[in-house]
Amino acid sequence: MNSCQKLFFRITNHGKECPDPRSGLRGFPASLKKLALCTEGKSYDYELNFLDAAIQKTPIVVVPICSETHNRNETSHFRPVVDLLGMYLKFWKYLFTSNVATVFDLVFFIIFESLFSKLGTISIFVATICARAISGSVGYILNRYISFHSKLNPGREMVRYSIVFVCQMAASGILVSLLSVIPIPTVIVKAIIDTILFFVVYNIQKNWVFTEK
Repeated sequence: MNSCQKLFFRITNHGKECPDPRSGLRGFPASLKKLALCTEGKSYDYELNFLDAAIQKTPIVVVPICSETHNRNETSHFRPVVDLLGMYLKFWKYLFTSNVATVFDLVFFIIFESLFSKLGTISIFVATICARAISGSVGYILNRYISFHSKLNPGREMVRYSIVFVCQMAASGILVSLLSVIPIPTVIVKAIIDTILFFVVYNIQKNWVFTEK
C-alpha cells in the first residue's frame, strides 16, 4: 500500500519523492508555518495536501528511526478505503471534473457538427474547435472551484490554463499521428497517450496553474 502511495506521490509531484507519505513523524521549518495553517483538509488528507505544497518549497530530508508496532499495529486509526479516498480527494475531484468536461466536449461537438454540416468536411474541424473551447472553459471553472479551490488571480490562471490546454491538445494529436504507424489500433494508441497526458496535465495544473508559483 505504501509503495503505491509513494509512486502516486512521485507521479504527481514532478518526480519528487516522499519515502513515507503516511508517516506521522514530521518536522517542518518555521517558514512553512503559514502554509501549514492555510492548507485545507482533515486528518490524512490534510497531511497529503500539506506535503504536496511543502515539497514545492523545501526538500524532504529523511531521518531513519527505529519503530515498533504493537499487535501488528491493530490500534491504528487508519482506515484503508475511507482514508485513502479522502487522501486523494483532490485527484478524484479532478478525475470527475475532467469527465464532465469530456461530456460537454462530446455533446457540443455533436451540436456544432450538425449546425455547420453545410460546410462539408471542414465542419468537423470547426465543430471540434468550438466544442473544445466550451469544454475547456467548463474544465477551468470546475477545476478552479472544485478540484483545487483556488483563490488566486483568475486572469493569470486562465492564461496558464489555456497554455496547458492547447499544449495538451497539440501533444495528443501529434503523438497519435506519429504513433499511428505502429501495428496497434489507433483508438488504443490514443487511449494510452491521453491517459499519460491526463496525469501529466494534473501534475502541471496542481503545481503550476493553480498555485502561487
